[in-house]
Amino acid sequence: MKIKKGYVNWYEGWHNSSQIMLEMEDDLPDLKSLRYKEKHGCYFAELDGYVNFMYYSGPGQGYGGRHFDITMEDGTQKTLIGPWSSRAGAMNATGFIPCVDVCIDINNSRFSSAVTLDFIKQNIDKIDFGTTFRFKKEMHEIVFPPGSKLTMTPCSNSSGDVVYQPTVEFPDGTRFEKDEFIAKEWPLFVKSLSKGR
Repeated sequence: MKIKKGYVNWYEGWHNSSQIMLEMEDDLPDLKSLRYKEKHGCYFAELDGYVNFMYYSGPGQGYGGRHFDITMEDGTQKTLIGPWSSRAGAMNATGFIPCVDVCIDINNSRFSSAVTLDFIKQNIDKIDFGTTFRFKKEMHEIVFPPGSKLTMTPCSNSSGDVVYQPTVEFPDGTRFEKDEFIAKEWPLFVKSLSKGR
């Protein structure tokens, strides 16, 4: 699996967490080539940096009740009927290989997916993070100085999941991580709005 290029979507002006967008050179591995592990109803497979996972506690209506024929690590076959999708943070909290939710583009078709944290780190030089971040243009513009670099920072979200967020590390060692910034600046922004009324 190879990355052509990528970028960080900071979702400027929105409260959403930032997300890495990846344009791929080749297709993702076929579901039949993946080998799954299971922990606490979480099914997880990794191949060449690509990650696929589902949650399954018994037949359900996830994916419209679709059947997934998967192969476990020991070679046994299993059919999941209507499993539910999940998220990288939940898989990280369960103890699988650290992974990151991303948006993947293959031949101009975009979809949500996940890759390993190591895959992101190995390709970090191909991911553009821009030169600035604007939060509610009337308040802040953060300029990323020359020599800044992209890193990934572990943090916990409101569900208690372990997630890895794009972080810009400045040459002086200080860092910009959007969720941390929003947590500090959002209350100030709301206060400034109420004063203006």
